[in-house]
Amino acid sequence: MKPRHAQRFILSLNVSYETSVHQNSRQTIYDKAKGKVLNVSAGGVCLLTDEALKVGQVLKMALPLPSVEATTPTLAEVRWVQKQNEKGIYQAGLRFLL
Repeated sequence: MKPRHAQRFILSLNVSYETSVHQNSRQTIYDKAKGKVLNVSAGGVCLLTDEALKVGQVLKMALPLPSVEATTPTLAEVRWVQKQNEKGIYQAGLRFLL
């Protein structure tokens, strides 16, 4: 794994995200899910989720803004995934695309 280039900041935010699932060549369905951001940097976030994400998968996320009742939409690519325990909790490193 490459060393990180940007400083990470500990953060605890609940987020919603969508993953794309291709049913056939003409249709894409988005599955909605929730997770928790553990830390953030200029390049991405670390996400805790109960879903086993796949490396290379692109997520559409709605990141909450501190002190404001609004979210920032963004796309992020899954760079790594680690299973945290036997109850099906996963930690994933995401790189911002937008």
